[in-house]
This record gives sequence, C-alpha cells and structure tokens, in this order.
Amino acid sequence: MATIRELARGSRRPWEGSLRSALWRTGVRIGVMGVVAVVLANINLPWRPETLCALRQFTGIPCPLCGTTTAAVHAGNLDIVGALAANPVTVVIIALLATSPLTGVGRWWETMSNRPRVLLCIALFAAAEIWQLFRYGLLP
Repeated sequence: MATIRELARGSRRPWEGSLRSALWRTGVRIGVMGVVAVVLANINLPWRPETLCALRQFTGIPCPLCGTTTAAVHAGNLDIVGALAANPVTVVIIALLATSPLTGVGRWWETMSNRPRVLLCIALFAAAEIWQLFRYGLLP
C-alpha cells in the first residue's frame, strides 16, 4: 500500500493500471456516452435546423463528421445499424475511445510517432468524407 507521502509526491497509485481500474474507467466512459446518446435521441426541438454542419448548410457538401449527431441519436435508440449507416468512422472511433482503458488503444496512440498519427488521421477523415459523399449521393 502506498503511503501518503508517496501519493503526495505523485508516485503511481497501487490500483492504477489494474483490470479493476480499467473496467471502472471503461464503464464510466460508456455510461456517459450512453446518457448523451439517449438524451440526444429524446430531444425534439421544433426549431432545430435541418443540419448542424456549416459546410453542408452553405455548400451542400457534407464534412467528414456529418452524421455524427444522427449516429448518436440512432445509438440512443439502440439502433446500431442506423448509427453505422450515418457515420461508421465516428462510431468506430467513439467505441475505441470508450474502450481504450481495456484495449490499450490510448497507449498505442501515445507510443506512435507523429507521422503515422497524422497519416492515420488523414486516412480516417478521407474515408469518412468518401462515405458521406456516397451517403448523400454526390458520388456514384
């Protein structure tokens, strides 16, 4: 057991890195994301604009993140297929973020050098944009 002096110096707490801690952090993340999704699914604002995306509003071209709110609404209604149809890239990224304490995705991301990180982000945004262009019928 760590002493108060060790904890005050910022040494590692005995429960950090344990499975119990990872399960707790994952459960909290999933719980918070679930509450947000359920709230979004049950809000019905008559004055809500057709789209929250400024790029799509002014140009008609969806951005890579278009469909994220729709995906959250579908997830809040437990319609995972609908969420994946709205924006599969953001659904997968959010699932990875939620489970990162268990899966080690966070540690993997931290150990990666900048170039692969940037390339991965570009690839994910490109895949999301291509999906949205197909989804809105802008690509055949």
